[in-house]
Amino acid sequence: MFNGTDVSGTAPAQQSEYEGIYTLVRTLASGDSFDDIKINVDIDSDFELTDIFGSWDQDFTINLYGSNGRPIASSQVHPANFVGTAQFPVPLLKSMTWPRGSQIRVALTNKYAGNNSIELCFRGIKHFNVG
Repeated sequence: MFNGTDVSGTAPAQQSEYEGIYTLVRTLASGDSFDDIKINVDIDSDFELTDIFGSWDQDFTINLYGSNGRPIASSQVHPANFVGTAQFPVPLLKSMTWPRGSQIRVALTNKYAGNNSIELCFRGIKHFNVG
């Protein structure tokens, strides 16, 4: 990099940042377990996840996979240990980024003997290249 340009003589792309929230809304029946729910990241921006919050009717377990495919936790965990509320979202110790056009992957298991409505919000920063 020299004088604001790379060695090819072109200026690096400028970025614009906006808050973004990806949501997962599911009603799980008794015994439902999903190992690979996918949430599509928009093709116009990378997504940097900073915190998670949501609401649910009954107990369930969750795990989240990074963009590298690795799970965050060694096994699914209860939402009280992983997901906050809108008033008190759970911040990540280190933000995670998914490239544009990729997928956020989530595993969910219903621990309740009936239907369970779950809404999860993955809040972060959308990074757009401009110019």
